[in-house]
Amino acid sequence: MKKVMIAGAIFALSATGASALSYGFEDLNAGGGGSLVAGQFTLDVSELGNDVIFSIMNDAFDANDPYTPRSRFVGIEDSTGILAANPVIGGIGTDFRVPKGQAKLPQSNGSYDEFRFQANGDEGPTIGDGDTLALTFGLNDGFDFSSVLAALDAGTLSFGLHVISIDGINPSSDTIVNGPAISPVPLPAGLPLLMAGLGALGLVRRRRRSA
Repeated sequence: MKKVMIAGAIFALSATGASALSYGFEDLNAGGGGSLVAGQFTLDVSELGNDVIFSIMNDAFDANDPYTPRSRFVGIEDSTGILAANPVIGGIGTDFRVPKGQAKLPQSNGSYDEFRFQANGDEGPTIGDGDTLALTFGLNDGFDFSSVLAALDAGTLSFGLHVISIDGINPSSDTIVNGPAISPVPLPAGLPLLMAGLGALGLVRRRRRSA
């Protein structure tokens, strides 16, 4: 019965219109190692009904590339209070959770702590080569998708990734943050269905863990 209900919800969401914008990343700490790998990560922001999906992607590249970064910690700075609590966590190749205590994001100068997410392990579940972490948020009253884009442009809403394994060395790490918008993202017809499905699966998994 639960699977039928989820399938119906996914179909309803896929029928709504969607728009998206893509953002690059840049080094938070000037001159840090993050500048070497920031270009391999992107943040796609898409509207789906009354929700917003933030998809953080690590572009796949040749296995022989000397830079093999992955992100285990994600933090969000939301000084205007746009995002509602209890986001749905999904993705492809990732397994993240909300950590207890909501500590500061490593190497972030004590910021990016309104929301924080942590991988359930050190290797596979992180945002590695070709992986995507999808965070689906509702919006607080008085805000809409245009408010999200305006806050991203103004820097009052910002995403930080703590990246490890820079230069192929595990102890080498730094924090990168999203920069200006790159371009609108052309959404294939099946993408809203896919992202809604990822979010629904994440919600079911979270409920099972809390049961």
